[in-house]
Parts: sequence; C-alpha cells; structure tokens
Amino acid sequence: MQLNKGLSIMVQNTTSAVDAVQCLTGCTLGNQRLVVQDFGKHNYTFISHHSNRAAELKMKDICYPDQESFHALEKTLAKQKGTVQQVARLQAMLDEWVKWLLAMEDCDVFEVRETSHLPPQAEMSSKYLVCGLCQDPVLVSRAVKLHGHFVCFPCAQWAQESHSDIVWH
Repeated sequence: MQLNKGLSIMVQNTTSAVDAVQCLTGCTLGNQRLVVQDFGKHNYTFISHHSNRAAELKMKDICYPDQESFHALEKTLAKQKGTVQQVARLQAMLDEWVKWLLAMEDCDVFEVRETSHLPPQAEMSSKYLVCGLCQDPVLVSRAVKLHGHFVCFPCAQWAQESHSDIVWH
C-alpha cells in the first residue's frame, strides 16, 4: 500500500521500526522518500511536501519493567555465555515490552512537535567521480573533499583515523 507521494520521512535508527514506517507509508529508500540517519534514536520526522510542514516524533525516556534483569541477561548473551533457556527468556521479556508499549497512549511514548526540517531532496543526480583513495566511483553528492581530493565517506573516515601516509591516486 502506498500513501500520498507528497510525504517523506527521516528516521534516526535502523531498527524494525523503520520497516513498519516503510510498510505503513510507502516511503522507501528506493523511491527516495525515506532518509535514514542511524544515530541510534527513535526519532522520526514526517514531512508533507504539499504543506511544507513537518511533524517530529521523539521517543521519550521510558523505564521498562524489569529493565535491569533484561540488560544483565542481554550482556551475558552478548558474551555468548548464555543458555538456550536464557535466549528464550530474553525474547519473552522483549515480547512483553512490546505488548506493554503497544498498550500505552501515544503521548506517553512519543513527544510530538511541529518542526522546521526541510523536506529531503531526491538524489536525481547521476554524476559520479572517482574516489581519490580507493578509486571507486561515488556520487558527487556523497563525496567529501579531503586534503584537496574528493573521497568517499569510508575512505574519508579511514584517512582521518589513519596515522600513516596517504597515497593519493
């Protein structure tokens, strides 16, 4: 199902909540009406291109039931030292949290406000340049200038973290 094409959405996480947003609104990465900035936050900005208005939903700080036990169990499992029963217990706790959240009023979960975020622009450009380090083609709009050379984001990050001499192509 696809809703009004005058809608775009910016999300700040890569959780399954983004799947729900795509299914419910028809805004996807492919049609360039979904912008994902993974900051690990449950923040969602819904932008109406028809009215040039936007609504921002920000998840409130919520104390979940039995939160300490959940995080302790999660830590154990992250170290791969848990049992099958502990994995099942963690999933059961997570399922309970989802039910608990769904039973709450929207205003108890999210802060909602109108915002002045501008609608994301569709990429439309097909102009590429070659990264000065890895030599991969990269969209001009996704390249950054570093030491007088255009590079892709991964190479820019590597170059900023690296203390070795950079070999430019």
